[in-house]
Amino acid sequence: APANRDALNRSRREVRSAASQPPPRERRGSWQGAAQPPRFSVPAASYEAVREDALDCIVETLARQLPPNYGRALLLRRLSQGEYEVDGRRLGVGWQGAEVVALIPKEDGSTVAEPFASFL
Repeated sequence: APANRDALNRSRREVRSAASQPPPRERRGSWQGAAQPPRFSVPAASYEAVREDALDCIVETLARQLPPNYGRALLLRRLSQGEYEVDGRRLGVGWQGAEVVALIPKEDGSTVAEPFASFL
């Protein structure tokens, strides 16, 4: 019985500890330092960049400059450095000179570069 009581007390402490943690939305901030990017796409208007990634910071800025209705409707997710998913469509994002471009894959395996701001 004492072993069961100890297990029950440990379980109660774990539940109280978890309950005292703020919900994920209140633990705001980017997922920098996390092992993996968010599992789900987020509305472009609330996209948060990985601060160590200059290109991702520009993606955040451009996403937040969209008109409000578009920014709430367009879903954006960073898969890895320079790789994104926009409304379920995978694409690369990179530099072409001084401009940030979307590198859109074509069916033949090639890519088309389009200014990222106009792609959004």
